[in-house]
Amino acid sequence: MNTRQQKRRSERRRASVRAGVVGGGALALGLVPTGIAQASTPIKVTNLHDSGAGSLRAAITTADSDTAATPSSPALITFSSKLSGSIDLKSPLPGAMESIDIKGPGARKVTLNAGEMPKDSGVPLLYDVFAGTHLTISGLSMDNATDSATGGFVDVVDAGLTLNSDTFARDSGMDGGGAVYVDANSVTIDGCTFTDDRAYYGGAIDAFGSTTAIADSTFVGNHASHGGGAIWAHGGTLKLTGVTVSSNSVSYSGTSMGQPAGYGGGIGVSYASLTLDDSIVAGDTASGNVHYANHPLFGSDHRDVWVGKGASLSAQFSLIQHDYNSLYGLNSTDILDKSPDLGPLQNNGGQTNTESPPAKSPVINAGKAFGLTVDQRGDKRKVAYPGVNLKKGSDGTDIGAVELQAPKKKHRH
Repeated sequence: MNTRQQKRRSERRRASVRAGVVGGGALALGLVPTGIAQASTPIKVTNLHDSGAGSLRAAITTADSDTAATPSSPALITFSSKLSGSIDLKSPLPGAMESIDIKGPGARKVTLNAGEMPKDSGVPLLYDVFAGTHLTISGLSMDNATDSATGGFVDVVDAGLTLNSDTFARDSGMDGGGAVYVDANSVTIDGCTFTDDRAYYGGAIDAFGSTTAIADSTFVGNHASHGGGAIWAHGGTLKLTGVTVSSNSVSYSGTSMGQPAGYGGGIGVSYASLTLDDSIVAGDTASGNVHYANHPLFGSDHRDVWVGKGASLSAQFSLIQHDYNSLYGLNSTDILDKSPDLGPLQNNGGQTNTESPPAKSPVINAGKAFGLTVDQRGDKRKVAYPGVNLKKGSDGTDIGAVELQAPKKKHRH
């Protein structure tokens, strides 16, 4: 564990002690099993106030007192279906001390806005440091958070994390993970969009020693000053399936703490295994200008993917646009040196914004579902688009977070 991770863990532990809470449990649990039961009657959020009865803050406080909650039977927080708008937070939300499942009404309906909070409040808005617990957040937008260390909006240490159909925008984690920081956890991210998030490492996500699985998600316009414009992983595993990573950036040039920096405009990994299945990593930029021809970290700007010391890459049915010559682990089914020609980040249907490819894009009918049945919008996977030849080995799936649906037939009258 490096200095920044040790410092962050210590801060989290001290915050827990100040709150009068003692974390228990053994090792972090794995992924939450399907068919989750609920530990008690759902706690309902009935208004968009920052605090008081019916607020999200009050609901989390109530959930934290549910000692019967477990990862497979968490305390459940739901929102009134009538709610639409912004919860303008004035201070950090309570940390999760028990397993909690927060089910929002939809990322397009309710936003947790941290823009009115004091800068560098010292504690992220949603965090969990208790081994053996699991935090789940779905159907919310989380915007404008700033934290002085790691995890602008979500910071999870030792516990498990699930994010589903959420949007993170304009969040800053400073040190690592503009939107999300995870440390030695099992992490599942599905159907989420990250845009304009910023940090030193991992503009959107910084995963340290974690088992991280991301599917049907989009990362656009995120920025890191040192490495991993969208995602940074140090140790553990990082697996992307049906994911789009585009137009992210890294700006630093030279070395930082004796290590090359400014690499991996889209994704950067060190001492970690990276798997890219049916995913796009394209159009990213990196300003690293120190070349290490004989260095174990290799030597290229690696605008899209940077695989560092002790790390490995396995890619199948994926598109990597730039700086792939020194990458090991590519497959004949991968598409290299081509632009996916993606459209703008916008509402293309579903709960979160996406970038949709046109019918002429090289990603059409060039991928493989790898078990996915729907795309980020909830539209069917394995749709062989008419008039486009299937790439060898493809099952008709499109590469990336969006599956282009067949045009509807026009009926003659």
